[in-house]
Order: sequence, then structure tokens, then C-alpha cells
Amino acid sequence: MKLAFLAVAGTLFLGVSPVLAEEPEHDCYETKAKHVVCWTVITGNQYAVAVTTADGQQSDVGVLIPNILLIDCDAGRWRGRGTLPKESAGMMAKAFCKDLEKGQYQDL
Repeated sequence: MKLAFLAVAGTLFLGVSPVLAEEPEHDCYETKAKHVVCWTVITGNQYAVAVTTADGQQSDVGVLIPNILLIDCDAGRWRGRGTLPKESAGMMAKAFCKDLEKGQYQDL
């Protein structure tokens, strides 16, 4: 189900049908600000990223709702959905790509 969602999201964002590996590269980490960031490769240098902020919006049952970003690090483009202001989401997208280049994850 998760891969199916990412494939649909990738198609909408990229305008092409991405080919997902059977076991795509993915990871989750927590930032110094206590945000949880989970990501997976859609294709090439394009990623689906979910950011759950420590003070984020909660669902009716108390579960934190993530902000979703689709990021193309090569083109410097991103799209997002969630409660983050556009400026914050853009900074997170840029920081994510920068950290990937360095091979490390820093506080977003």
C-alpha cells in the first residue's frame, strides 16, 4: 500500500510513471528539534518525504499528522501538503537535499 501511494504521488509530481525498486532505499531519523523525518526514493534523485513536527497537527485520535513533501533534488523542485508554511517546507526540502549530498542528516 505504501509503495502504491508513493508511485501515485510520484506520477502526479513528476508527470511520469516511476519505476520503484522492489526494496527502495529509505530511512527515518529524528532531528534535534524532535521532528521525525522519513523518506524513500521514488526514482533517481527524487524522494517522498514525510515530516512529523513535534508540535504538529493531531488527528481526532491523537496521532500526529505528517507533512508530505515530494522533492526532486536534481531540479530543485518540491511539492508539499500539510500544515507547514510554504517557507518552512521549502527550507526543509533544501536542507534534505543538502544533507543527502553530504551523506549526513542535520537538524532541519
